Amino acid sequence: MSQVDEYDLGYFEGIREIAMLYNRCLMRITDETNGNIQLMLDSEAFTSLLATYLEEAKELRDRNES
Repeated sequence: MSQVDEYDLGYFEGIREIAMLYNRCLMRITDETNGNIQLMLDSEAFTSLLATYLEEAKELRDRNES
């Protein structure tokens, strides 16, 4: 696999992980009066988990470059 292909694959895997993280941080809110369901992002959880994942990815990249 070429370096460009590896980069592209890594990029799309990263985007996929962020989408899954976003989905995990959605909260369901049910309106008792009319039964509607709304989704709201728990932005504090999302940003803290994203920061953790980015730090881990940076550490992994640094170890692989050494």
